[in-house]
Amino acid sequence: MDDDGGGDNRLSAQGYVRIGRSRMPVQLIGRDRETDARAEASRQAAAIGAERVLLASPRGTEDAVWIADYYVRFKLSFGATFRDLRAQERTTLAVDGGIAIGTVIGGTPASRANLIAGDYVLAVDGKPIADRADFQDRLKRSTTRSVTLTVIRNGETLQRVVRLGAMADDKD
Repeated sequence: MDDDGGGDNRLSAQGYVRIGRSRMPVQLIGRDRETDARAEASRQAAAIGAERVLLASPRGTEDAVWIADYYVRFKLSFGATFRDLRAQERTTLAVDGGIAIGTVIGGTPASRANLIAGDYVLAVDGKPIADRADFQDRLKRSTTRSVTLTVIRNGETLQRVVRLGAMADDKD
């Protein structure tokens, strides 16, 4: 269990998503308020299947509340948003197809392959990508396998190996 101190952003960067929040009024907590709040938050986390809990203590008077946020790690096979290339991007890159990477979620295969927002992916295993639907279909067909992406970043061509469906076992 973590104390809230910018933890929401930290957990989000590690691929966690908030699945719930509970509010525990101070007057409902026992004598040892922090210990009791932690115990209740842990009990609720177990009941809903949360992997992590952020607990924020009351800030103020006796009628304040403890707040617990519950998180699970997203199990994404790729872990990034992507879109079709715009006409201007296709012209600039001198290609007929491909995709642009948007948000990359921490702790996912895309982040482990060092993909970043703004990368252009032009091919999978050496075969050109037609569009977003084509890329998505290839990812689905390659789940649990490694693929090599041809990426353009800042004008430089790179090869990135992505092991699709592989997630970290560690609890960051």
